[in-house]
Amino acid sequence: MPVGKPKIEIDVAHSYDSIVVLDHIKFDVYENEFLCILGPSGCGKTTMANLIAGLLKPSVGTVKLNGELVNPQKHNISYVFQARSCLPWRTVKDNVKIALEIKGISGPVAEEKIANVLQIVGLQEFADYYPNQISGGMKQRVAIARAFCVEGDLLILDEPFGSLDAQTRYVMQMEVLKICEKMKRTVIFITNNIEESVFLADRLIVLSSVPARIIKEINVNFSKPRNVTHPDFLQLRTSISNLSEIAQDAVGGSR
Repeated sequence: MPVGKPKIEIDVAHSYDSIVVLDHIKFDVYENEFLCILGPSGCGKTTMANLIAGLLKPSVGTVKLNGELVNPQKHNISYVFQARSCLPWRTVKDNVKIALEIKGISGPVAEEKIANVLQIVGLQEFADYYPNQISGGMKQRVAIARAFCVEGDLLILDEPFGSLDAQTRYVMQMEVLKICEKMKRTVIFITNNIEESVFLADRLIVLSSVPARIIKEINVNFSKPRNVTHPDFLQLRTSISNLSEIAQDAVGGSR
């Protein structure tokens, strides 16, 4: 159970016209915590991510980061979207560099940061390749490298591996864990995959279908990296699968 003062405080509800998408969602996130938000497709997880990032204003309530209303113009929030976001006319290195250009970081400092993060994600040999020369999984590594390249208040990953095959997805999950171990960050990871959430999370928030509400909060106390065949892992995965409100729609996942 996290202790101390929360880094992010979420207390929101959100509607689109008369359609209630998020029905009073309230939870906190703590420094260097890896929190997963798990819920069925279409339950409003991306809306939640956009509210937390400050890209969308909640219909009711607030999102606070370090005690202040979240503000993307003030706070350093990195966001990895579902869609691969590589500019085709830029090399791998220059795609990663975008994050630093936005922050006005250049010269030797920028070069060192880029080299370091490319090495961590295993793309140092592909720095001068263009997006059409690399695989889908490698493009997602570029997006993750870009997100980790800048010292940030928060990193949000919105179902970043949903379009990848099972083997590549597993590799990318391991990459994220490795990066988080080396470069401490507060992470909110959005997913509809039960196994993925149990594999990655320090703590996970389980959402119902629309209108989404929190139906369970779970601390995952297994050491990382986790063995997906361990009885404790399988028991927790089954317990989440059996939650009646997500069992029909959430993805179980398998390896």
